[in-house]
Amino acid sequence: MRAFRLSFLSVLLLACVGSQVFARAKAVPCQSVESSPQGILIRYAVPIESKPTLSVVFGAILSREDRAPVVCDEDTKAAIDLAVNEVIGRQTLAQMEDSGHLESVREEMESKLREALGGDNRLALDVRRFFIAMTEW
Repeated sequence: MRAFRLSFLSVLLLACVGSQVFARAKAVPCQSVESSPQGILIRYAVPIESKPTLSVVFGAILSREDRAPVVCDEDTKAAIDLAVNEVIGRQTLAQMEDSGHLESVREEMESKLREALGGDNRLALDVRRFFIAMTEW
């Protein structure tokens, strides 16, 4: 019975580790995170598996309502990466081509970024500067 428990725990551990490795492998690559006078400019490119010549490029400017600068340290970048991958990483090509769906993606992204950056009510995602587009290489 003890051998069964150990092997079951080993399988469970391997499954957890394996799922983490798989999740990292599907991560959305960040093109750039830059500080600017307006805040943090983030840009990502999402490769489309079904059409290898296409990528979805999107970004946003994160700024504070009180115009205080947003510091782009490693923790902030990691929080942004996590939020982006949680929202964009699960989208399909058909969803990306649907402009109505992209509006809901933008709203979800705004919510996730606010949550990821500590729920600071002074932090506003400048949605007028949010962009998302298909690009062909």
